[in-house]
Amino acid sequence: MSEAIEQTIDLWLNKVRDNEEREENNKVFEKMEREILSKYHNKYIVIAKGKFIGAYNTLEEVQEVLKKLNVTHAIVYNPSKDVKEEGECLEGSLSL
Repeated sequence: MSEAIEQTIDLWLNKVRDNEEREENNKVFEKMEREILSKYHNKYIVIAKGKFIGAYNTLEEVQEVLKKLNVTHAIVYNPSKDVKEEGECLEGSLSL
């Protein structure tokens, strides 16, 4: 019984952390949106862990970076494609 309670608490804490990380990532995106649109038109930008991680040429580069960061949430955005991809990263990988 105590193991089930511990697992439930762990799951809840992870969900709280994920939501906090998502909110932080969205705040960073909103704060940087104009800069992103003007500076990184043909790049994939990555925001994770509540900060701007970088700008990359390919989704393969993005995937490698996200694997190394081991994040649960990230924003990947390419202004030239005008699509903001926001997703959960499971086991350090992102499938788009």
